[in-house]
Amino acid sequence: MSTFDMSEMILQRIVAINTIYKNDSKTVTRNDRSTYALAMKVTGRTTYYCKGVKYISDSKNMLLLGKDARYQWHMDERGKCIMIEFEADFADKLKADFADFTLSDSAAQEVSALFMSAANLWDMKKDNYMLKCKALFYRILDKATMPEKQSYMPSSYRHMLEPVINYIHINYTDRDITNETLAAIAG
Repeated sequence: MSTFDMSEMILQRIVAINTIYKNDSKTVTRNDRSTYALAMKVTGRTTYYCKGVKYISDSKNMLLLGKDARYQWHMDERGKCIMIEFEADFADKLKADFADFTLSDSAAQEVSALFMSAANLWDMKKDNYMLKCKALFYRILDKATMPEKQSYMPSSYRHMLEPVINYIHINYTDRDITNETLAAIAG
């Protein structure tokens, strides 16, 4: 997963949201992108090469393509790619031409659905579509950069630990908190 901090990025405008279906397996070269782009291959797989580094875009890997980036791409598996092309300001200049975001299974499903919603809004161009697309753009970034949480905690443990957590929250400055006290609160 990318370590690039997206929280300081300010979206200026979405230039286009493209849904791309490429049927050939030729290697394509792109020089000097005019905008930044978020790309996700919601079905299929595409490999990008930039400065000798290989990047994968598929249903679990989203890419940020930098403005002015020079790269090649090759479709490995036929499918649907959605690309959100945008202009933005970054607090720190984006130093890399690419940033990759490897998503958990649940995040990948949600991010894929958000990409498809944004593409549909863009294509339909109904009331407030640009505002809605911008909101979806930030939700995509939020989901793609959110750390993985523990996916399962039995409800019986959660029920037992909740009073303990509340007690610690209220009494965190108390130097006399002991394991025995916390065990008694947990029951």
